[in-house]
Amino acid sequence: AKKAGADALMVTPTFYNVLVPDAAGNKRFYGAISEAVGLPIIIYNVVPQNEISSELFSELLNIEHVIGVKQSVGGIMAMYDMRIACGDRGMVYAATDEMLHSCFALGADGAISAILALFPRLSVRMWDLTRAGNYDEALKIQNRLYPLWKIVRGPQFPARMKAAAGLLGRDCGFSKSPMSDVPEELVDRMSAILKGVKDE
Repeated sequence: AKKAGADALMVTPTFYNVLVPDAAGNKRFYGAISEAVGLPIIIYNVVPQNEISSELFSELLNIEHVIGVKQSVGGIMAMYDMRIACGDRGMVYAATDEMLHSCFALGADGAISAILALFPRLSVRMWDLTRAGNYDEALKIQNRLYPLWKIVRGPQFPARMKAAAGLLGRDCGFSKSPMSDVPEELVDRMSAILKGVKDE
C-alpha cells in the first residue's frame, strides 16, 4: 500500500471464528504492521468476534503510528466510550451512519461511513452545523437521512448501497456474487424517500 502511494492504513482486527487473539495478540498484530509499513494506522473496529475495547484501544495508542479508530461495532455507545477513554490521545471516527450528528455532538473527530458517499454535501453541512453548535439544524439533517438508512442497512448491504447510488444518478455497477439484486419493493421505497432529500 505504501509503495502504491497510500497515506495511511485502515486495518481490521484479525478473526477466525472463535480463534481470536487476546489483547497481547492484538498488540503484536498492530505493532508488527506499524514496524513493517510505517504509515498512520486507523483501527477499523468492526469485527464482533474480536472487538477492540476502549481499554485496549487506549493501550494500542502507545504503538507508534496507531492514531485512531473507526468505531463500528457497538454503535453510538461504543463510540462514546472510545471518546471518553482516549481523550485527546487518539482520533475517534463515527460509523453509525444513521446518527452521525449525535456522534459529532458526543465528540467524534469526524466520520468514516457509507452514507458520506451518498450525501457528501449534506454530511459536511451536518458536521459544520454541529461544530458551530447549531444542533437543531444538524438534527434536522440526521432526521431526513434516517428513514433511508433504515432501508439501506441490513443484508446485502453493498448491493443496497449501489442501488441507492444508482437512484442518485451514480451507476456503480453490479455487486459481485453471492450478492443478488435488491428487491424491487426496496428500490421503490428508497426512490420515494430520495425524492425528498437533496444533497445540498
